[in-house]
Amino acid sequence: MILYHAISSYQLIEVVLHKLIYNNEETSILMISKDVTRRLPQYEKFNQYFADIIIYDNGIGNYSILKGNGLHEYFNNFFRHSKYNLNSFEKIYLACAHHSFGIYLCETNHHFIMFEDGAGAISRPEILELVEKKFVNKNELAKKYGLYNGLGNLIDYCIYNAKFQESGFQSSEKWVNFDVAEILNSLDFKVRDNLTHIFTQMDKINVPQKSALILTEHFANLRIFSWEKQIVLYQLLADYFLQDYHLIFKPHPDDLMYYSELFPNSDIIKDKFPAEILPYMFNTTPDLVATISSTAIYGLQQCFKEKLQFNYEFSHKKKQFLHLNKYYSILNHIALNQIKKIYILGVNNVIINNLCKFNKFAFDNIVYIDDLNCNIEDNSAIIIDESPLPVAEYSQTICSFLDDLSEFVYVYFVNSNNDYCFYNYDYKYIWKNIYPIEIRKTKTREKDLYIDLNTEYVYLYIKGMKNIMKNTFEKELIYSGVTVSTIIEDDKDLKIKMLQGMLAATEKRLLYYIEKSSKNNTNGKDNFKE
Repeated sequence: MILYHAISSYQLIEVVLHKLIYNNEETSILMISKDVTRRLPQYEKFNQYFADIIIYDNGIGNYSILKGNGLHEYFNNFFRHSKYNLNSFEKIYLACAHHSFGIYLCETNHHFIMFEDGAGAISRPEILELVEKKFVNKNELAKKYGLYNGLGNLIDYCIYNAKFQESGFQSSEKWVNFDVAEILNSLDFKVRDNLTHIFTQMDKINVPQKSALILTEHFANLRIFSWEKQIVLYQLLADYFLQDYHLIFKPHPDDLMYYSELFPNSDIIKDKFPAEILPYMFNTTPDLVATISSTAIYGLQQCFKEKLQFNYEFSHKKKQFLHLNKYYSILNHIALNQIKKIYILGVNNVIINNLCKFNKFAFDNIVYIDDLNCNIEDNSAIIIDESPLPVAEYSQTICSFLDDLSEFVYVYFVNSNNDYCFYNYDYKYIWKNIYPIEIRKTKTREKDLYIDLNTEYVYLYIKGMKNIMKNTFEKELIYSGVTVSTIIEDDKDLKIKMLQGMLAATEKRLLYYIEKSSKNNTNGKDNFKE
């Protein structure tokens, strides 16, 4: 007898397909959390694939871990009162391994076969850890037992999708490839329709021409960032990349956002079903599929003409979406001045590539560089953002580079961390060639504004004030409810902004050196005592 465990909609379709392909003749039991029964009223129809369905409360299990006791008692009682002895299962297939049941299996020394949490997740364990780190006890146990990377001693092998792992990911004999989208597509259409109808009874969806399907994620529910920031994220996504498209939202099953109010002319797919069945739900397939970082896109992208995808730096890790106004303003400023070659340093290349593609910026060449030890051609621009070193040390490298630079190269600083890496006391004369570009946001509506209305600044270094500084622009962000415009300061305002930046940069440097000096002194005292 075999036990399959699943929690999410994706995992449910995954275990059904795995059972059909590999264990169809074996007696198999499906174990699901109470949450599934609320999300999926027709869950009992899974009985056509499994001999029985047993339901436990994952919330109680997780809470027991967080409070430090009760996990063993809960699951021991659960199986005692069910008709099944855990030791009677020849194999246990475990999806969502980092939650309570997976930790219980590890603590009670039960071997199991693990499904990665989503397509491509096994090579990105840091993302699950980022999501789970607020649950300290649970996170530490999941790491201890290898439930993020699939390398735990009790894991016989891990079922994963080899196609969508991080570049350079090394496979292991403990990993077995399994592609949900490929298997789903290979099924007889009657078998596939029968399976999809458990998740939804929707009729086929009709969409207008030039439509974009957006697969959302539940950032606020996972406490990656606030409810308001999730709104800002999707408004900026639509404003900067999808203004020419009719929007169709497929919310994540746990995403409670009110997209119909935020995007009143869009279509919302309200039924909660795994995104993997979406290609079979349209009469006419939308032109584009878009997501921030959902792994669901991996099984769908081949069905659409175009895709728009970002990464975890853009959302989870660094929240770079908050700086889209800056990135767009710089690229637009470069384009207006007919500069065709751009060098990029310390900027997420996904942001630059997507902004160029979906805003029709026609640059001849974009070169991503790791440092400034390269030949920079004249009549080009450089965009610089995050420092690879502590900024107090990196600033000298930056300023030395600027000092030697040709007057025909223009350097834009995003300054997303407000670290003013282009300021160094020994090169303070550099600042006479630094020009703030002000990014203003003017409201186009009075209510339901979530975007930060404060003025933003990017900085341009150029040896000598030239005509390039005269170009400004306006862009209406329809969904965000503002018009963004760039303003070049007059001399008086320019000096004020420069001084403000210089003071902020000086304060950051002083704090860095005080902290560094304090650490060195502490180490010296410790060595002296020894």
